[in-house]
Amino acid sequence: MPISESDPRVFFASERTLLAWVRTGIAIIGVGLVVSRFGLFLHFAGASHGEAKGIDQQGAVASGVLGVIFVLVGSAAILISAIQHHRFLRTLRGPDLPPAYSRMVSVVLALLVSALGIALAVYLLATQPRLDPERGTLESGSRRVASPAALVEISRPLGRVPRSV
Repeated sequence: MPISESDPRVFFASERTLLAWVRTGIAIIGVGLVVSRFGLFLHFAGASHGEAKGIDQQGAVASGVLGVIFVLVGSAAILISAIQHHRFLRTLRGPDLPPAYSRMVSVVLALLVSALGIALAVYLLATQPRLDPERGTLESGSRRVASPAALVEISRPLGRVPRSV
């Protein structure tokens, strides 16, 4: 089957590639969000089970930083793929572009998702718990997050933690 002079399949293949990179970037951003908040979850889960001494508070901070890095990598992947797709579109000749089809919708979508990912990274950094070694607590912005030992003491009268802890 001979290919005609006009072949918009080239454009659509490039757009599918861009959207695949957008999906990949969103997945990486999602992993970053989970990793960022998982350390804090482990911190509180261990404290509620009376494992105050075994909780690695630095692990909660480290997972937060690692999660932000994942979010930034996902956002960068989307941004770079949008730039690359836009550069490729400029090399296409008129016959390779489909008539009456917006070429910039996918690029604008990718740039928007990338900007939202960067905004998420800024939010995660702003709300990132910080370890206060003097108090043995995690600090989150202006809020102090209770230490695991304090959570164990609070929950004892409620009968949630065995007295042997």
